[in-house]
Order: sequence, then C-alpha cells, then structure tokens
Amino acid sequence: MSGVFDAVVFLLIQDFIEAESSTSWVQDIIKRNGGRCICSTSDISHKALQENDISHIISPRYDFSGYSQALSMMIPITTPIWLQDSESASQKKNYRLYSPQPVPFMDKVVVCIANNLPEGDKEMMYAGVRAFGGQYLDSLSRYTTHLISLDLSNNKSVLAANIRKKENLKIQIVLPHWLDDCFKQQRRLDEKPYLLSDPVTLRTGKPNYETSISGGDSFFDEMNTEATSVAATNNALKGMRVYVSSDYCLSEHFKGAMNAMIRSCGGEVTEEFDAKSVDVYIGKFREGHEYKICLESPSVQVASLRWLYQVVLNKDFIPPLRSNLLHFPIPRSHISEFTGKRISVTGYSGDARHYLSLLIGIMGAEFTKTLDNRNDFLVAEKHEGEKFNAVQKKWPGIKVVNHFWIEQCFASWNFLDPTKPNYGKEAFKVPKIGSTTVKISLLGIQVRNKVTSDVEDSATEEFCVESTPVTSPCNKLGEQNGGRKGLEEASIAKHSKRSSPVSKQTPTQSPEDVSVLQMKEAQYLERKRSSRSAKQKATLKLHNDMEDLNNYTSMSKSVRKMNTYMKQLEESVDHMSKRIAKDSTEGRDAEDSDAAGEQVKRRKKQASAAHKVVIMTGCEQEITLTRADVVSLSRVGITVANDFDANNPIDAIIAPRVLRTEKFLKCLSQCTQVLHPKYLIAIIKEIKKSPKLDSIAVRTLFPSEDFSLDLFVPIEEINKQLGIKSKQSGLKLLLDAPNKGSVFKDMKLNLSHNLNGGATLIKSILKEHGLSEVKIVKLTSSIDRKTLLSDASGRSIIVANKEKDVRAVRCLSSDHSISVCWDWCVKSIFKSTIVEFEEFQIQ
Repeated sequence: MSGVFDAVVFLLIQDFIEAESSTSWVQDIIKRNGGRCICSTSDISHKALQENDISHIISPRYDFSGYSQALSMMIPITTPIWLQDSESASQKKNYRLYSPQPVPFMDKVVVCIANNLPEGDKEMMYAGVRAFGGQYLDSLSRYTTHLISLDLSNNKSVLAANIRKKENLKIQIVLPHWLDDCFKQQRRLDEKPYLLSDPVTLRTGKPNYETSISGGDSFFDEMNTEATSVAATNNALKGMRVYVSSDYCLSEHFKGAMNAMIRSCGGEVTEEFDAKSVDVYIGKFREGHEYKICLESPSVQVASLRWLYQVVLNKDFIPPLRSNLLHFPIPRSHISEFTGKRISVTGYSGDARHYLSLLIGIMGAEFTKTLDNRNDFLVAEKHEGEKFNAVQKKWPGIKVVNHFWIEQCFASWNFLDPTKPNYGKEAFKVPKIGSTTVKISLLGIQVRNKVTSDVEDSATEEFCVESTPVTSPCNKLGEQNGGRKGLEEASIAKHSKRSSPVSKQTPTQSPEDVSVLQMKEAQYLERKRSSRSAKQKATLKLHNDMEDLNNYTSMSKSVRKMNTYMKQLEESVDHMSKRIAKDSTEGRDAEDSDAAGEQVKRRKKQASAAHKVVIMTGCEQEITLTRADVVSLSRVGITVANDFDANNPIDAIIAPRVLRTEKFLKCLSQCTQVLHPKYLIAIIKEIKKSPKLDSIAVRTLFPSEDFSLDLFVPIEEINKQLGIKSKQSGLKLLLDAPNKGSVFKDMKLNLSHNLNGGATLIKSILKEHGLSEVKIVKLTSSIDRKTLLSDASGRSIIVANKEKDVRAVRCLSSDHSISVCWDWCVKSIFKSTIVEFEEFQIQ
C-alpha cells in the first residue's frame, strides 16, 4: 500500500521546530508515510533547495533565509500540522491552508466574475485574487464565496441567487469595487457596503472602510490590523516612477486600485508616458512603441501586473526579467504548433500546477484537468501515478514531457522538439519549475554593448543535453543608502534580507541576458545612491549614460585601454593638484620630457604584465559581477573581458565545469588556465575587507593555480565531460596540447545552415581552432555534391544537424562524403586531435 508522502522529499527547518518541541514525531510521520526527510537549520541556501530536490518545506515560521527563493521555486511551505492532517485524511491536504506566513487577506475566498465585466479587469482580478491567497473559478460552483458583478440581471447573478436560495449556500454578490478596494487597502473589507442588493458604495460614492475595520468578525479585525502594519512598511518601489500601459484595457476604477497598490509600495504613478521619467513599465503584451522604447532602455524595468502583485505580496523588488515567465509581458498571438493541442498535468499541485496551466493556455493549447485518448501531451513531474501509467499502457501516442519543456517553449516562444532528452526526464533532473526566464536575446533588444550569444544557451537541441539552473547570488542591500555596498556584495552573498530591492533569484539565462539584466539593475541602483565621495563619482562616471556605458564595455575588452583608464582615474582623484601644477609648469627641457616618457612606457609595460585577462561563462549560479566589481578587479590586476577577441588573448576561463559555450570553446584555443569561479569570489571578498589591496598581494594570496577547475570538480567528471579516458586531468592535457588553436588546421568543412546556434557562430568557433576553409550550405535532397568543399582526397566533410538534415544526408551518402554531427567538432577540440568519424556519423 502506497503512503501519502511516497517519493516526497521534505526539508525540515529543525531549529524552528525544536524551539517548540522535538522533531522526532515529525520525522516519524514522514517516514511511515513513505516520504524522505532532510533536516536543516534556518540558514538554508537556494543551492541546497535545488540540489536536494526538495518537494516541501516544513516549518512553523517563515523567517528562514531561503523563504523567498522557495516561493519563487514554487516549493510548498507548510507547518507540521499539515503532516498530521494529511495523514489522518490519507491524502495531502491543501498546503496553502497551513502556510506559516500570516494569513493572506484573500484566504478562503473563492471568486467568480460575471461575464459583463471588462475582459482586462476580469483577467487581472482573477490574478490578484490568486496572488493574495484566494481561489477562482470562472463558473459558479458550491465552493464559490463571492460573485463579482455590476448588476443582478446577468446569467451568473440569477444563477447565484437561485443557488443561494435553494441550496442555502452563501454566495455574496458584490460590486467589483469590493475587490478593487481590497487590493488598494491590502485587506479583506466588509462586503456589506458593496452588496448589489444594497450598494452603499454606489450611493455614497466612496468605500466604507470604517465599517470593515471596526465591525464584525474579530478574526478579520486581527488579520486586517496586521496587514495594515505590514503594508505600511512596504518600500519595494520606493523612489520609482511606474507607468501602467493602456493595453490592459482596465476600467478607471480598477486602474485606480492598481495605482493605489503602487503607491502603497512607495512608488510614484506616471499617468503620461515619458521614456525619460519612467523607471518601471507595466504592460500586457510585447508590442507597441512604448514597450519597445522601455525594453531597449537599460534604466527601465519592463513587467506585467502579475509581477506587481508579487512585489506587493512579498514586499520585495525582484527585477521582472529575473523572475518567472509570467512577470514579463506576453506575446499577443499563440504559438501555431500549440493551437489545438490538449495538455494535461500530473504530479504538480498548487502554485506550480496553476503556473503551468497559464503557460499552456497563453501558448495556445488547451489545459485539461483530466486525461483521455484525445490528449497530445502529459506533463509529468514523476514517472508514476494513474495518468502516467495510462499513457504507458493504453495511450502510447501521448507524449510525456516535464515542466522544463513547457517553460522552454514559452521562454523561446517556439515549439521545441519534445523528444529531446532533457524534456522527458523526471522533474528533479531538470531546473526547478519557475527557474526559467524569458530569453532576452529573442526579444529584439538593440543593446549597444551586446554580448555574443552563448552556444549552449542559444541552442535548444544538440547543445542542451544537460541544463543547469542558473541562480543569481542574493543581494544584501539593507537600508536604502546602503545600495551601492549591497550591489558590490551581491556576487558573494549567500542569503538575502527580504527587504532587498534587487533580485533574489536568477533563473536559467544566457550571458547576453545576464548582461542586459545587470545594466538595468545597475541603472536602477545608481538612481538610488547619494552622498558619494569624489573617488566614487570618478569610478562611476562611465555609467551615467549609454554613451559612457558603450565606452566602458569597449575598454573592458582591452588590457591597454583599461590600464590607461584606471591610471587616469587614480591621477584625477589622488593626484589632481599635482597634475595641475605639473601641466602648468613651463620651460621643461626635452631631455626631462623624454625621460618621463620612457618612465611612463615602463609603467604601462609593468601594469600590462601584471594583468591577468579572464573571461566568464556559465558562472551565473556562482557569481554575478557588478561594474564596481569589474573595476575593483582591474585595479588589482585582473581584467574581466566581456567577449572573446582574438586580438586580445585570454589568459584564463572562469567556469564552474566543462562547457560547450561559445566563450569556452573559443578561449580553449589560446588560454592557459580554466579556473573555478571561487577564484574571483575569494578576491572580491578580500578587496572588500582590504580596499588598498594591490595586484602583488592578490597574486601572493590567491595563486591562480590553486583555483584550477580540476581541483574543485573531480577529474573523473571532467574527463567524462571531455570524452577522455585517462586517470590524469584531461583539462591539463588539453591546455598543454602542442597543437592548441590548430586542431582543424588544413581542413575544409561544409556547415549546414540548420546547425543549432547558427552556422555562422559554429564557423567562428572552428576558425579559432585553425579551420582553413569553410562553406555554409543549405542541405536538400537535390543538392549537388560538386558544390561542396572537398579535401585533397576529394572527400567532402559535412557538419550537419543530426535530425533536420537526415534526409539530405542520406541522398549524399557515398564514399566521397561524410556527414557528422556537431559533437564531432567539440570532441576534436576537447581531445586536441581529429577524432574518428564513425561514432559521430549521421546516416
């Protein structure tokens, strides 16, 4: 007999429970019902939540360090009483009713909205009810507590009145003003002034807040008092100017409610659109002149109303592009391949299930609560249960996928191949639900300091055999005036205060996406800073506008330019008077001038020699550098390059593991080290302790060889990723290879235009490894082999997409042509030699 908690992994916040009683009874309930328990202190990290595949968190309190991260990952957080009641009922109870968080003001409210309300109001009212703890059903049921309507003559109002009369069910029919005012006040108001049978609100022209606060149920009185005190401290939008787009088509009254919510968080509502005076743009669709201007502006956050609800609820500013997929505007049209598809879900519950149902509907498919032979897909958290077994035994034509496929399709706004390995795995083997974000690189943003797309991130097929959730380190800003310090410490902070206005979590993102996010966050924080010292102003002078930002990005690619810039900064601040006196001195003879010039050259040469040029890739889970961090690192002899540049050699790659990204593969052609991100983490931490730290001290305290990747990742794992069978570190063999940068020397290759990531990008990678001639071809069944590049023996080697090019490859199959997949190129680079074709041949 299966247990109530079979295959459920619980995280038990042990120190909170021990403060009240022993934890043994909690562990006993979990064990005897088939679950698994992991005990932890309240100082739990986001990484621990991900790595241990936590399904539920048990805690009588909500003030543990990973609380906001758990919410964003949609992990149910509930009290030990939930375990007892679930065991007694022999089924999992609704965890939302056992939340340790203060009772949300819409708790136990089940709303239905009449069809004659504006569609924009209706959609966002439902979203608000859900966000603030309630439920909704668009059809009346015995569970409905409130019908929102403008009159008593519409069908739902008539039906609700009859149900109330015949079945004695208390369905309160209220004006939409009731919900509007609840949202404004962040409390559940007394329904009496809003009842359609006697709408006091309409007669008086104003809500009757006094009635709701002073009268009636003591439970609601207590809850409202607490909500008021908490809401008063919400400064998540303090100092920010917010514009709500007209594409939501909200009624004036409901828009007023949204504006009141913005002001309750310290924000300022901007009624007229002015790109120069907007900090946050809230819109429904990814279209329109206003949307495009704000999207391309590094200083404007672009979000949806659902994001605003979360800011109000969590009292926390989370940049929308670092939040979940629904916190950013959506496309207006559907994905054509999803239209008509029927998709059911199993194993996901609560917020996670609701989230998936919304994504499915927005993409154009139909979300079905039940499963039958008409379904096209089943989104399964685990490969078990009635629905999963039905697919295996009765309906093999239904494809089984996980949430990652749904999220990736939505993020890239494309119908991705559901048969790919990552999309068929059980949920604990892929990034947590809610950790995927919109692919910024697909939004058409014209960012002038654009970072070249990451091969692994830009591809959704061959490249992404394994995908790791990318998590932003949490920022610890504290008070408003401490913003700069918090931003600098963001890269190494493990936990965060709930009052932090910057991201708590970064879902899966490409380097280009991270670049855009960092720009927007830095611009936001720069507006918050005040009383800077002269040196701080000098350090930040490049960041005041986009033109300076471009200059900064250009400089970061060049050791020479960065050294010159840093020298100018130091001279302008620390030696200003000396330099002015020096400039005003006349009559300097030529001999002294020449000597000074030689001295300057020597200093530049020494500074250049002291510098280590590094490039980061795939590090977002470990560390995210701010501009202040980049400047600090440059001052101590470490230049962080944005992009690979063949004219400015890279000394070391900073990466948490062996990757297949563009940066990683290109830099292998010239770098001498691959270092773990802890190298930069340790140095930045020391800089904060000792601001006067210099490059010599850094090299002494943190020898780069002590941070080699193979010292942090097992050699066996590295060699497996490289495809090398050896007891030695394959990474060391690769970096010391005599033919580094010339693996494909004298070779001629044909690249299919269907290659993931784009043939042009693949070409640029292979060129860095010595490829002499390359041709991008469009493979068709009628292609003439004579048009292909051939080597000296007359043989044509084609690098093709192993799925999209199969038909064309078969037509070309002969002794004079060989078609291989991209993996052949990667393995050749990793092994520093051309590997045999057989294993990688497409047939």
